[in-house]
Amino acid sequence: MKKCFALGLVFLCLLAGGCSMLRMDQGEITALVQDHTQELEDIARRALEQGDAQGLSYAGVQEVLYHPEHQMVDFLCGGWGEGDQTVYVGFYYVPQDQPQGFQGTEMTLIQEGEAWTYEDPQGNSRYRTQRIQPGWFYYEMTF
Repeated sequence: MKKCFALGLVFLCLLAGGCSMLRMDQGEITALVQDHTQELEDIARRALEQGDAQGLSYAGVQEVLYHPEHQMVDFLCGGWGEGDQTVYVGFYYVPQDQPQGFQGTEMTLIQEGEAWTYEDPQGNSRYRTQRIQPGWFYYEMTF
């Protein structure tokens, strides 16, 4: 009985999209972008041309979002945790090849080696982004 309940819970979670069972790390996301650049660029180009990401998707990506104020196409790969331990990971495309804040949010990014970071002054959230290749960046946001 417990096994059926657990399987049912996992199914409902996946169906609702409320939690991600797959945790892609930076290496996996980098490989996804490098191995499928042309297909991903086609999706990004469509979002830029139509001015939104409605109807766009890609295997391994939970959601494709478009942030017009920065010409940014966001590929959310997953999130997990709850409360102040919530983490979101993904990658984004920006034609101007400049690091951007989480989902187009204005953030003062500080370069640290090959990455750019932001930490909320109250210490409640942290953001890190790193260039994968020209125009493409990995990100992780912790709330």
